[in-house]
Amino acid sequence: MANAADIAVSAIRALDRAREVVANNLANMNTGGFQKSRAVTEQAETPGVTLRVEQLSLPIDTVSLGGQTKTASSVDPAEELVSLMVNRHSYDANIQALRNAEEMQGTLFDLFG
Repeated sequence: MANAADIAVSAIRALDRAREVVANNLANMNTGGFQKSRAVTEQAETPGVTLRVEQLSLPIDTVSLGGQTKTASSVDPAEELVSLMVNRHSYDANIQALRNAEEMQGTLFDLFG
C-alpha cells in the first residue's frame, strides 16, 4: 500500500514544475515566434504523480505595423493565469492531504504506541 504522504509529495513536486512551465510561457509571451509549452501530469509507475512537458506547435499570427512584419507568440495570458489558479488549488489540496496523513499517523501512534 502506498504512503499517502509520498503520493502528495510527488504531486507537489509535479505542481512546482508545472508552475515553472507557466512562468516560462508568461516570460516569453512577447517573444516573436515563441511556442508555448504545456505541463501534463500522469500517474507514475510507483504510486504518485509525474510531469511531462510538451512543446506545442500552434499556428502563429503575423502582424504588420508601420511597414514591419512581426510574428506573435502562441501564449494566451488568460489561459496561463487560469492554469496558475488550478495549480494553486491542487497544491492546497495536496498540502491538506499531507496534513491528514500526519494526523492519521499521530492517531495510530497514540493508539498503538
